[in-house]
Amino acid sequence: MAYRSVLILDDDVTARHHLVSIIAQSPYAFMKIFEASTVEGGLRCVKEHRPCAVFLDPSIQGGSEDLIRQLTRVSLHQALVVTTQLKMFEVAYQAINAGCQGYLLKPTSRAEVLDLLNRIVPMGQEGEAPIDLGNPILGAVAYLEQHFAEPITLAEIAQLVYLSPSYFSRQFKLEMQMTFVEYLTHLRMKQAKQRLRMTGLPIDMVAEECGFRRASYFTTQFHRIQGLSPSEYRRQFRDRLTAKSVEN
Repeated sequence: MAYRSVLILDDDVTARHHLVSIIAQSPYAFMKIFEASTVEGGLRCVKEHRPCAVFLDPSIQGGSEDLIRQLTRVSLHQALVVTTQLKMFEVAYQAINAGCQGYLLKPTSRAEVLDLLNRIVPMGQEGEAPIDLGNPILGAVAYLEQHFAEPITLAEIAQLVYLSPSYFSRQFKLEMQMTFVEYLTHLRMKQAKQRLRMTGLPIDMVAEECGFRRASYFTTQFHRIQGLSPSEYRRQFRDRLTAKSVEN
């Protein structure tokens, strides 16, 4: 899969240029960005260049749920992301059910675009930067942000930064204002909430992608922290979007 390219398939030139600008001024600036304003051009680009992600506005002339399925058939590894206006939320919801991995509301925000790219294009695929041993705690945090989905223990991270587990634990809490376990759980929950909002993935898959080995444990922890279950959180978010869509 071509981790070095993405496709923006949208007949709104302003929206395309906005996304291009976000990516070009981010850690993903190394990626080649293809643009297409027609369904035919988009499909041709996907076949020829196999970008790792396609940002698609389903309201593009000639677009439909079938376009999502066509793109999915072209490459099983494609990450499809719907970009749409709030009033088109129902279209986005249908697109997710048709096989899309997520959606972004226009105008797209830099934070949400980068969160999606961070999930779709792991930076480790382009060569992982060494941990900064001059700042071991910040280096450990940077490592956790890339490897949060993996089984990680305090002792393993302490070893990576050449500190004893006990000293690392004390320094981590001092600098981060929370324990190592609390921070790792916070990081995983942040990623899980993003997936619940932006994708239609099953709860057990969200749990696995975010480093929780058991869906039941994830659900328990999520309820403890958020005060509601993952399914309720997703439903509440979508109900809020639907209500805003009706208002507009």
